[in-house]
Amino acid sequence: MKEHGYEVAGKNCYDEYRSLLKTYRAIKDKASKTGESAITWEYYHTMNAVLGNKPNKTPDEELSGSSLGSTFETEETSTSESTTQYLDDIEMAESTNNNNSVDKNAKPKKKIPEMTMKRYLFQKNKKGNRDEEEAKKRWEEKEEIENKIAEALLARSQNL
Repeated sequence: MKEHGYEVAGKNCYDEYRSLLKTYRAIKDKASKTGESAITWEYYHTMNAVLGNKPNKTPDEELSGSSLGSTFETEETSTSESTTQYLDDIEMAESTNNNNSVDKNAKPKKKIPEMTMKRYLFQKNKKGNRDEEEAKKRWEEKEEIENKIAEALLARSQNL
């Protein structure tokens, strides 16, 4: 990284990668489930080119610093070749994605089947009715207990 003019610690690179990966996963999941409009996140096509269909992919140990433990001193050794290759891959992906802005492998929009929605509403209504019945039953039991207490108090007061 230093050869390319970047003064960044390995931990910072790793944290930034994790943040980008989290955003990429969220956008990819949302796009596959909702069929939203075009993706406008500037790094999406780059991340998609690098990760492809594997959003769970982690960076190489050399790039991530995971083998470094708590210190990140060894990041300078043996990463220049991997970093150069990684940067070349990103540049190639960006140039490719600028030419092809439409994703040919995009899934069609998912539609929620009407029966599923009807089934959901039916179950929700059924549960609501059951809750109402249980609440009414509890209220009746409570009122019955209060009436018994009132009768007992009345009988006791009449006996005195």
